[in-house]
Amino acid sequence: MEYLRFATLLMDDAATSSEPAAATGNPGLVMVLFKVVIAVYLLAGAIRGKGKLIDNQFPKCKPETYRLLMRLICAFAALVILANSAFEYLSGTTYLALTLEEYGVINTVLWAVGLVALLALIVVNAVLTDRKAMEEARKRQDQERRGASKGDPLRAAFVFDEEEEAQGEFTRKTGADEGAADAGNPNDQA
Repeated sequence: MEYLRFATLLMDDAATSSEPAAATGNPGLVMVLFKVVIAVYLLAGAIRGKGKLIDNQFPKCKPETYRLLMRLICAFAALVILANSAFEYLSGTTYLALTLEEYGVINTVLWAVGLVALLALIVVNAVLTDRKAMEEARKRQDQERRGASKGDPLRAAFVFDEEEEAQGEFTRKTGADEGAADAGNPNDQA
């Protein structure tokens, strides 16, 4: 209960404050942390050279060239996003001798450059991917799956009476056929 009372006091104090939110020096910390997480993920991918962002089985150019280009774009985007989140966190403080307007301009420019870098990552990936080879590989994989499912031991373990089903023995009988079939079976009579 003490926490709720403290939160209520904080919200009441914030509601009565006439200062704008940007001037208080309290940026959206959640958004800053979210951008830091994205930047760390991009930077880790750029350093390691592995991950979903960089792996491509069907590049149009040499795989080493593709991987190098994607790593450079990831590193650039990570540094810009990290700088954006740092400037956003520091806005309104006295660590750097900048005004709020200067912080705003720097944040806007860094945000736009980071967004362009992320879009470049997507566009370069789309442009340097061989769609025809990817579609052919997908078709081959689908054909292999269809061919493998007939002799698949797991399918055989769970699908019973495939032969009878293929021969049509388990087709639904109509009312007249059911009566004739029941009369001809002496074991069913009680």
